[in-house]
Amino acid sequence: MNGNYQPDAKKEQPEEAPDITRNKREFTALIRTEIFRFLQQLTLGKIELAALEDYYVEHERIRLDNEARNGRHTYVEPSADGQTWRVCQVLVDPDELNDWQIEFTVDLAQAREEGKPTLVFGAFGKVGQRY
Repeated sequence: MNGNYQPDAKKEQPEEAPDITRNKREFTALIRTEIFRFLQQLTLGKIELAALEDYYVEHERIRLDNEARNGRHTYVEPSADGQTWRVCQVLVDPDELNDWQIEFTVDLAQAREEGKPTLVFGAFGKVGQRY
């Protein structure tokens, strides 16, 4: 046995993290999970939004059930430069008027770097209104 053994001279390169933004469907699913974490905190009163009082004047509650989580209530709009996504989540209410939404921005470079989407709150209000 040779006492001068040295491991292979190739330096091991750390594996590059996968680009979580590459698959739009999977990335959108991650975003929707974060949106519903936010909405859970909102409905529990752990996050305050001034406009929430206006929502509750018109609606009993924000639904968080399977229908509320259906992908058809989530709208993604990539920015012109491809660096961010504007994500609007329509809020499903008990009467199914679904006339309010919450809006976030997701920075794609940050998501790739961190390996997860980070939501930046944008607006909360009636569908179709610009804030």
